[in-house]
Amino acid sequence: MPTAAVVVTDRCIDSLRAQREPPTWAAYLKARNPWLLLRRRGGPGSWLTFIPTYAALVVTSAALYALRGRLDVVRAMARGAAAGFGGATDPPPARA
Repeated sequence: MPTAAVVVTDRCIDSLRAQREPPTWAAYLKARNPWLLLRRRGGPGSWLTFIPTYAALVVTSAALYALRGRLDVVRAMARGAAAGFGGATDPPPARA
């Protein structure tokens, strides 16, 4: 009888955790992970399209959250963007 194995990585755990945690965790990962993906998989041409697209994503999301009064999410996005730009791969900070 055939058997199957499932491998769960830390990245999968981060993704699953983001779905059940407050929006600050998801916002942090949303802002951090594109930088990490680009560094690992992107070529020189990728940077030319990534930077304006990423900037539009983060600025628009932050503005919409700010309009809703969710400044905690805006701060989490700023921390995530800074962490991604700096190359941090550690998990997001614990909730306060």
